[in-house]
Amino acid sequence: MCKKNYKLLSIIALLLSFQLKVNAQSNYISSFSLESADLQRWEALQGGLNYSSLPNKSWTEKAIHFDVRNSSANALFPGGPSDVSGSVLTSIDLANIQRLKSLHGIWYENSSGMPATPMREKPILRYFYKTKNNFFDVYSDNLYLAVNPVLGLEAHLHKDHIGYKNFRGIEAKGILFNKIGFYTKFGDNQLYLDDYTQDITTKERSLYGHDYARNLETNKYDLFEATAYVNIALYKNMLNVTAGYDRHFVGYGLRSLVLDEEGAAQSFINLQGRWKRWSYDFLYLELIDDYYTSGDQILPKKYGQIHQLNYDINHKVRVGLFEKSILASNTAFNPLSIVPIPGLQSIRQSTGSNIQSEMGLQAKALVAKGFTLYTQAFIKDVDWNNLGKNTYKNQWAAQLGFQYYNVFTIRNLDLQAEVNVVRPFAYSSKQPGYNYTHYNQPLAHPLGSNFIEAIGKMRYQPHPKINLFAIGSLAKRGEERSSIYNGENPKTILNDETKVPHHSLVGIWKNSHSYHQFNGRAWIQYEWSPSIFILGGANYRHHWKNDIGTPAIQTIAPFIGLHWHFSNRILMY
Repeated sequence: MCKKNYKLLSIIALLLSFQLKVNAQSNYISSFSLESADLQRWEALQGGLNYSSLPNKSWTEKAIHFDVRNSSANALFPGGPSDVSGSVLTSIDLANIQRLKSLHGIWYENSSGMPATPMREKPILRYFYKTKNNFFDVYSDNLYLAVNPVLGLEAHLHKDHIGYKNFRGIEAKGILFNKIGFYTKFGDNQLYLDDYTQDITTKERSLYGHDYARNLETNKYDLFEATAYVNIALYKNMLNVTAGYDRHFVGYGLRSLVLDEEGAAQSFINLQGRWKRWSYDFLYLELIDDYYTSGDQILPKKYGQIHQLNYDINHKVRVGLFEKSILASNTAFNPLSIVPIPGLQSIRQSTGSNIQSEMGLQAKALVAKGFTLYTQAFIKDVDWNNLGKNTYKNQWAAQLGFQYYNVFTIRNLDLQAEVNVVRPFAYSSKQPGYNYTHYNQPLAHPLGSNFIEAIGKMRYQPHPKINLFAIGSLAKRGEERSSIYNGENPKTILNDETKVPHHSLVGIWKNSHSYHQFNGRAWIQYEWSPSIFILGGANYRHHWKNDIGTPAIQTIAPFIGLHWHFSNRILMY
């Protein structure tokens, strides 16, 4: 076997095995990136779960630096690394592996002992673009630093105006003393919204998907956006802590019933541990409580906790237990509030502490090579005397979905689909300060409560530089009414049960209190140069009711865009 092929085989096996060779700390790979989607694809095609695919979508750059496992390599390349004819991977997968290596090559050394990130023969002005991917970078024994400009430009053609997204900023990531990883991205973002998003912003007094935003004029906003974190290895590769300001996701699906990353970012502390088949994740969040006035002001705070305890039954099945809790800020501080023990807050709630806490289950299984099933569910409240009946006192949420790679043997055609059902008031509380919200936005599923949804996403990659995407969400939702509690808005304080209509009316399947919506997006994306994407497509939205006399709402908005080191976060609400 030639040296070149051996290196290629090594990289692939390194990506799919998790016996770490170094103790250095790493940075997370964005869950919106192509690399994240590729890693999930390779895991499913390999036929074995990797611990980096835990239900938080936090793949790390360290995933590129692993020991070689011949069994994994043989499973991927039955005919050898130079022969993809009998492999589950394609020539495009091999190109994507090389792309991942070039983007995150700090974790893989070449034959001379230097990082595998390709170096340019002639940097610009000696110091800039010494590598093909980074505007400015530093490699030394005690410091790795990469700095890049970030640009996210999009223009959307609406019925009566041309909307836009205009983000300009900087990102920097690095590693100090081979122990501390850090990342930051910040910049100015200007938005010209469509009417639907503006209506939601006006009603909720919050720009969906963002935190503080300054309203310039009708439909136009200016905001400073920033995310940052520091990641420290506490004990070898078994325990690490991260602190910063960013978004999070809990689960394996397109949506999360626990914590979704479509909303505003949060200040957080995250403790992660791994021991043999066990993994543990503790996330402590500082949240903004519901507010009902406009203008600049000091907003009320509350706090959240999410515990996850997962166990790999074997290399194909993982099961987990999670606990999500809201702790109000208007109570005295209790040290037990920050103890990272799963189930503790639920016990405290049962003894009368001011906590809103629920526990649930999640699981993922590789049914066959290239096909996975996953689920997530929790129960908040159950009326045992009316179990199975349509009463608002039965409050729960459930998700069931699958991932299918190389659909119908069409290589590089991938599909993910799921069904989400959330009962009325599943995220509401009976007293202020405990609703499952942040910045007047749902903290979990963006549709709130009282709905049933089918959502799917397709990706087809005919060429290493070209990706085609389509995503669509069809939902039946409870309709918000001012005079009654219909259970669809997580901000509802369920303190007056006389406002809840007869139980037969509190449900998504009752036409007089519900409506349908379809939200879709399709686009083509071309990588013109490393991390520079040109894209074009269209958004489609359709709202309708079954009763006669209510007009349907239908909009189509074509768009074009240019992204440079920009995470393409798709908001589906």
